[in-house]
Amino acid sequence: MDKRETYNKSTLKTMKQKYILAFSLLLIVLPLLLPLVPAKAAVLKQYPTDDSYVFSATPSTNYGSQALVFTINASFGIEISYFKFNATAFLSAPVVNFYFTTGPIDKSYVIDIWICNTSWSELSVTYNTRPSLFVKIGRVGISSVQYTLYSVSIKNYIADVVSIAIIAHYTGSSTDSLCIVSKDCTLWQPYISNDVGVSSGSSSSIGFINPIMLVFTLCFIAVAYLSFKQRPGQIINTA
Repeated sequence: MDKRETYNKSTLKTMKQKYILAFSLLLIVLPLLLPLVPAKAAVLKQYPTDDSYVFSATPSTNYGSQALVFTINASFGIEISYFKFNATAFLSAPVVNFYFTTGPIDKSYVIDIWICNTSWSELSVTYNTRPSLFVKIGRVGISSVQYTLYSVSIKNYIADVVSIAIIAHYTGSSTDSLCIVSKDCTLWQPYISNDVGVSSGSSSSIGFINPIMLVFTLCFIAVAYLSFKQRPGQIINTA
């Protein structure tokens, strides 16, 4: 009876041992290498614990119970919007942005955004007791399109953030204040986040190859390939 080409039993046993050894190494080393691959940070979002606005024309009045907050710097007075946060969760975040949405609006404004580093309460703060403005972190142009989401980076000031203050400027003759959606509204509340998305709310991440994992994977493939490769002298031809 003719016999076709077959693997030598001892060669087959050695080949299996090499494969088992390579697979065992993979199971041992892989868990040690996985922590070297940084995962995308979880997206954190925090809404204000307090928000309010104060008005220089009524310096002893508290507006903390209002559903909207207003801001303006005009001849008739100054309104400042305040948003208080607990920012401790963002101290080590590489990206931290403050997001806010304008309410009903039909004019364009320029707003100054400030960091405040003293505490206050939304149901007691007034113009007379308002927190002082610590440092201005940016200026944002506001279009006349209502319910538009805006953002500004606060990463460089996150250690000092107790609250964020907004002062709007309108250079025309209008006496209309800029309306900003507050935390008490159902939609479009202000918040801080480590998300990289802007007005679209989308986020992105950049993928990469860990060089250590790449080398290890290539070595494993090479060992597996050599284990199964037929070599001269491993095939017996008999008739």
